[in-house]
Amino acid sequence: FAQAHRREPHLGSSYNDDPQQKNGLFDVLGLHYNGAQVASLSFFIEKNKMKRQEPNHFARIDIVIVEKEFRRLGLGKILVFTAIKYLLDRWGARIYSISCLAAHDAMAKILDDIGFHTEQRPDEDFIRKTITFSEVDQDEFSTLIDTQLEGSIQLVKYRLRQPEPAPGPL
Repeated sequence: FAQAHRREPHLGSSYNDDPQQKNGLFDVLGLHYNGAQVASLSFFIEKNKMKRQEPNHFARIDIVIVEKEFRRLGLGKILVFTAIKYLLDRWGARIYSISCLAAHDAMAKILDDIGFHTEQRPDEDFIRKTITFSEVDQDEFSTLIDTQLEGSIQLVKYRLRQPEPAPGPL
């Protein structure tokens, strides 16, 4: 993940890796194609110390990076849906929201399409996207994510099987 992040240094993390303040889990997902990592996503889950009763954890999809030659295939979408599926399957009853600080319009659209809401602040160069489970039924959302993930995997498989276009005239 660190190698991919060095190629996209403008993407900032909102994760606090200070061991004294760690209050949850940080993890990374990666996609490999022909032996090379082509996409990665980091996410974290933290406990909100201000919330006394469960659900009292929030999750954030932190950074999504897809290598330039693999963009527009749907790999970022697969990573986002996989991360959300993991969060819901493993942490569902304990999390009250999932958010993402979308740095690109493509990521914002992916999140819009599955029901995330926008919170834009004038001084930020990214878009805050959130889904809150007091407003959205978590089981219905989980079913939507399963369906979206399955469809996205099929689409990426199809796209990867397509022949490369012939180079155009110079």
